[in-house]
Amino acid sequence: MQISRWWLFSIIYMGIIFGLSSISSDNTPSFFPFFDKIAHLIEYTGLGWLLKNAFNGSFLPAILTGSLYGLIDELHQLFTPGRECDYKDLLCDIAGCVLGQFIGLLAWWKLRKKGDTSHAGSQGGE
Repeated sequence: MQISRWWLFSIIYMGIIFGLSSISSDNTPSFFPFFDKIAHLIEYTGLGWLLKNAFNGSFLPAILTGSLYGLIDELHQLFTPGRECDYKDLLCDIAGCVLGQFIGLLAWWKLRKKGDTSHAGSQGGE
């Protein structure tokens, strides 16, 4: 069984998210109000896009997988000093996964409009 590069990228990305959420909040910067929520939205937008490609363009499994990972990550933070499980963070994670789908769809549509649907990651991948 061969794992696709999109699954490999997704797993590595999830590992990075796990590593970042393992850092005590005392050591994380907060540049402006709501920085944390924006950071969650951005990081899960990336995960949503990667999962969309891993699932060959299927939106629902990508959103559900990313959202479940967001829930697991929030629960993990219960055991990280200085962190907390925050439903608002989870909502930003879910919104990011959905946003990643729209960005992927927009990129696919733009490439399709140009007539180049063979671009890697445009509507799936491998």
